[in-house]
Amino acid sequence: MTAQPYFAGRTYSEGDAYISDLQKRIGSKGNAAKWRWASTDHHLTVNVEAIAEMYGMAKAIPTVVREPTATQIDMFAELDSPATVPEPQFERLVESRSPDDEKK
Repeated sequence: MTAQPYFAGRTYSEGDAYISDLQKRIGSKGNAAKWRWASTDHHLTVNVEAIAEMYGMAKAIPTVVREPTATQIDMFAELDSPATVPEPQFERLVESRSPDDEKK
């Protein structure tokens, strides 16, 4: 689809950016709802531009360009894994005893 001459390009709309990401294998392949959203977003953008042109309005400059979706490995690569072993309690108990406890 992205190789077709009628594909408007990644920066045309959020829906086109999603489809471009699919071509680059970024993110998942989605589902029916996601595909419907992408096509609706593209067609709404086409209509807004057509209406703006019809009334002589300035073409809207896209303000949001999606960044590639991070994979799960990318999102958690920087996080340190917390220790799963509980702290030993013996040292803390010994430190909390007072010298008077030893005399008893």
